[in-house]
Amino acid sequence: MKNKIFVSIILLITSVTVLAQDYSMSLEGITKVIISSETTIVIKSHDTSTLLIKASENYKDINSEQSKGLKRISGRGNNNTDYGVEVLKQGTSLIVTGLRERRASNLVIYLPKDINMSVESLANNEIYIDGFNAEIEVINHHGDTVLSNITGPIVSENGNGSIKVVFSTLNQSCPMSIIANNGDIDITMPIDASATISAKTPRGEFYSDFNINAINENNIRKNNRNIKGVLNKGGVEINLQNLKGNIYLRQFK
Repeated sequence: MKNKIFVSIILLITSVTVLAQDYSMSLEGITKVIISSETTIVIKSHDTSTLLIKASENYKDINSEQSKGLKRISGRGNNNTDYGVEVLKQGTSLIVTGLRERRASNLVIYLPKDINMSVESLANNEIYIDGFNAEIEVINHHGDTVLSNITGPIVSENGNGSIKVVFSTLNQSCPMSIIANNGDIDITMPIDASATISAKTPRGEFYSDFNINAINENNIRKNNRNIKGVLNKGGVEINLQNLKGNIYLRQFK
């Protein structure tokens, strides 16, 4: 399942044409990385305590000759990485802002798997995050969000686009929330995962191959668009809301 979901990422980052040096920065003293960009955002884990920005397969500076010796000016920030990205340290947070417009090269970032992060896509593009066991907050205004090989806790919200999540294990420390306004929610978790699920689908359906034990069956019969139930022994609360699409909750196979 994970390999299928992330085939697009593999295509994005395995055939890299390196036209610029990788940018790296130590994350010593940093507890959270905050990322925003108009380009597609790809974030993968690695084993060093650094922020690493690598060139995507389509990275190029189309104005390299004309702009030689000049500094790119952007209203959103200062390009201090030579990647069209601004990186600023603010206390224990690192702010990473993509300055390139939405049709430009993808923003490909590597972070340690245990770093907390907040990610926002500002335009019509996707967010891909793979291989983390820390807190993840995601806002995508218009585009799909794909989270794979994660433990949570997560908070994810899409204005217009689908959300796909594959949990490797299920962190029990904090409640989680996954909300979509116009697009499906598709979640996969281990067969033995323990959780308390609240699912709301005003204009869609809720599908699952888990045995969900309803907490209040009478309420479900009165309002089949609002379901609350327990997986296995019960555990972390997971709030699922989808205004105009379906919710799929699958066992990891």
